[in-house]
Amino acid sequence: MKWTTDEFTGKRFGKYEVLCRLAVGGMAEIFLGFARAGPFVGRPVVIKRILNEQREDPNALQMLLDEAKMTATLSHQNVAQVMDLENDAEDVLLVIEFITGANVEEIVEAYTARQEPVPLGFAISVIREAAQGLGHAHQHKSARGEPQPIVHRDVTPRNVMVDFDGNTKVLDFGIARAKGSERRTQAGMVRGTTAYMSPEQAIGKELDPRSDLFSLGTIFHELLTGKRLFYKGNPGQEMAAVYEGEIPIPSQVNRRVPRALDSVVMRMLERKLDKRYQNATELIRDLSLAAGSTAWTRERCAELTKERFAARQKDIEKLVARIPQRSPSYPEVRTIVTRGPISKQQLNDDDSAAARTMIGGQPLGDRRPPPQPPTDPYREVATDPGRPVMAPPKPATPPPSAPLTAGLKSNELFDDEDEAPQATRIIPGSSMRSMPKVSEAPTDPRRPSIPRESQQNLRRPTPTPTPPPQAASKLPLFFAAVIALVIGGAGGAFVIKRMQPTQAPSAMVKLSLDTDRPATVFLGKMTLGTTPVAVFVQSGKHQLELQEASGARRTLQVDLSATEPETKLVVALDSLPQLP
Repeated sequence: MKWTTDEFTGKRFGKYEVLCRLAVGGMAEIFLGFARAGPFVGRPVVIKRILNEQREDPNALQMLLDEAKMTATLSHQNVAQVMDLENDAEDVLLVIEFITGANVEEIVEAYTARQEPVPLGFAISVIREAAQGLGHAHQHKSARGEPQPIVHRDVTPRNVMVDFDGNTKVLDFGIARAKGSERRTQAGMVRGTTAYMSPEQAIGKELDPRSDLFSLGTIFHELLTGKRLFYKGNPGQEMAAVYEGEIPIPSQVNRRVPRALDSVVMRMLERKLDKRYQNATELIRDLSLAAGSTAWTRERCAELTKERFAARQKDIEKLVARIPQRSPSYPEVRTIVTRGPISKQQLNDDDSAAARTMIGGQPLGDRRPPPQPPTDPYREVATDPGRPVMAPPKPATPPPSAPLTAGLKSNELFDDEDEAPQATRIIPGSSMRSMPKVSEAPTDPRRPSIPRESQQNLRRPTPTPTPPPQAASKLPLFFAAVIALVIGGAGGAFVIKRMQPTQAPSAMVKLSLDTDRPATVFLGKMTLGTTPVAVFVQSGKHQLELQEASGARRTLQVDLSATEPETKLVVALDSLPQLP
């Protein structure tokens, strides 16, 4: 991973500017950048941008949105925090906090290059804090407070990172899924890194938090032994090794590993779910008891990370130095707190625009009481029953916005004096004045008055005669019979279609293949290995290609049933058709 400026430096995605590109994968590309506006202005962040060719795929887009939605609900010191999500017509961006450090895979490679084992205390500290982060996700609750555990499903050394402060964080919940959420993985498709899958994940079963603990146990085993546990260089063989491969005891590979840690690691790697750790809390408890004082502190972990990746730390500092200190759209405001007038000595040339801190709209040095708002005579009369009733003063001339009825007598708007509203009276202790009824509201004096008899006639609509109902036409008997025959035939066809057998669902099954002479087996572009091979593949019909050492190529058709967990084949190469 390069931490230097490149051709992407200075490129902008929305309100974010790129410092460099860190990586690119099959679905998204990762950038280091910073925000030019918003609440995170000037702060370095990691920008995950979905590739243009993947934006047309609704599943890929929805996976990124699901990752943002789920991770945004997680707030823990051992989980990388999602900060922002932008989804517009041009780009889809997931903004994550920037963690300065190295992932576990890079740390192991650094020690392997020197032919040194990873320190035992460092490995224990990393696994314990990673378990705390996963445990927080496993204890996730829905908005209603109901348990809704989030399963990561891709716990690998690349997704566990140690920063320069010694903190361990779990990254990339890209294929995580909460319990009860919609399943977006197609049937028969297994997502995740095969060498770090759990046995139930390798064969496509439903997962729970115990699957993440198995994956974390694989990382722990490799940190203690310094060797890859299930890595074969082939996805099918790796899934077979996860499902039934031998798991050596760590102390038999590395004698420095205490026996107490053996039991913890081997229980994490139990293939039977009921014998594995049921939750992260149990794991953290046993790991702390087995480790004792062997586990490193965060300060010591920070020293290791800084020592091994000192050059990276300098490169990151150079990149971050390119971020502007302040945004032009957010000018700096300096505040001087004082209890008296500011002297000229307190101000320099740059502070000419500074102002004293204000309290209640006045400077601290001014002790005059703030001006009182104007009193409302209506409010005084209504809220103080002990004072005499006072009406508000009337203006000498009506304001420009006065109604058209200003200056007229009340009975001039009505035909009878009885219909005129009574004078409004303010009652002490009351919070509002009596209002006329809606039916007594005055009418517009500019309109001519209508006698009551005419008004009553207007209110009574003239009844309109309704035409007599027409006789309904009768449906011919033979036409009804034809419709019944058509409906009956369609129903019979539907029943026949429902009675047809449905296609069996696909699943991951085991294929064991051996030949009379060694041959390399290919499934499409994927190499399954050299016979004998035992791999997990999707059920259904497949065409295998077998290539001998002489270069001769032959083809083999196999039909793997989803109901049979394993299919064993022993074939003679000469009996297979040869490819040109």
